[in-house]
Amino acid sequence: VAFLFTGSSHVVIDGFEVRYSGGRAAVFHDDAHHNTIINSLLFHNYAEVEFRSGTHNALWNSEVHELGTGDFPWGAFYSGDLMEAQGGYNPIQMRGDVGQSIVGNDIHDAFDLIGASFSAEEFGRAETDIFYNRLYNSSDDAVELDGPGINLRVHGNTFRHAFVAFSLAPTRTGPTYVTRNTVTYGLTGFKLNNCMGPDQDGHFIVAHNSLMHLLTCHGTGITSAQWECDGTVNVFANKTFRNNAFASGPRCAQLRPGMSLDHDAYDPPEGNEACFRYNPTADQTESYTIEELRSAVGLEQNGLTAAAQGAEDLGWLNTDNYRSMACPEGKDDYHQYRVTDFVIHAEPFGAEDFALREDSLLLDRGQVLVGFNDGFVGDG
Repeated sequence: VAFLFTGSSHVVIDGFEVRYSGGRAAVFHDDAHHNTIINSLLFHNYAEVEFRSGTHNALWNSEVHELGTGDFPWGAFYSGDLMEAQGGYNPIQMRGDVGQSIVGNDIHDAFDLIGASFSAEEFGRAETDIFYNRLYNSSDDAVELDGPGINLRVHGNTFRHAFVAFSLAPTRTGPTYVTRNTVTYGLTGFKLNNCMGPDQDGHFIVAHNSLMHLLTCHGTGITSAQWECDGTVNVFANKTFRNNAFASGPRCAQLRPGMSLDHDAYDPPEGNEACFRYNPTADQTESYTIEELRSAVGLEQNGLTAAAQGAEDLGWLNTDNYRSMACPEGKDDYHQYRVTDFVIHAEPFGAEDFALREDSLLLDRGQVLVGFNDGFVGDG
């Protein structure tokens, strides 16, 4: 380990470059409290930063990346050798105590970028802030929020080129908050499932996020695992989506009983208005338009479908070239997904403008949420 914080307090690592260490770039370990890594470059190590234990440690304004995984297909990481060679698959791994913060970093080019909550323990991982980072080139989950998720806050981040932006699979305890993030040029926005055991019905709220995904393959705004993964496990209760805008791939959302969705906006691919799939039982799958979803299931009572406005004027969304990519052949086509198949350099990273136009159908269509948007004063 290049930097091992053990029994250290209020240490600041500022302006270092750590590469090819042969181990981890940094580990916050026993009795490590209030330490900070800032303005540093951590890359090409055998995994990067691990928050193993200790409280109130921070990674700020730094760049963290692995050797680069974009040329490897998704399925290759489960062959064993590749995952071992990469040293796991989370450059940032959160396993420690309370009060950690990851703010203002560039984190990119790995399988999963941040493992934020995973642990078999119900408590002991809490009060984590993941704010204003740029996360890109993720071959699987950009932010893996699986686990207790106790006061876990993911806010104001910018995502690009991720197989899955947010994995909430599942939230065991909660509450987890995912708010005001923007996601572009990926395949799936939110992944929900539980293959890890008994009922996991912790609460999360997803609000005010904007997503523009590729139309290819299994591109989906919200997805759920196949029924055989979690069966009747109550993983979908207490999952709340409000005031989000999804320009997704072929499926707007793949839904299961127990979820709560309302006041969200969707831009279905042309000719695919029945893009909502609902699985009430193992052997039943229904496809709905948003109107049918509203009447049959009760979801999205105030939701709407509308084409994204101003895309051509802004120059960042070319529906012919960016949201229409050929799928690899075969039943398990997502196993062949590679980040480099979908690299787009037409616009600088983060140049997309998600502000609503003056004539947008979304103006004043959101729900007032206490503590999220109830202090807003003005038009729209």
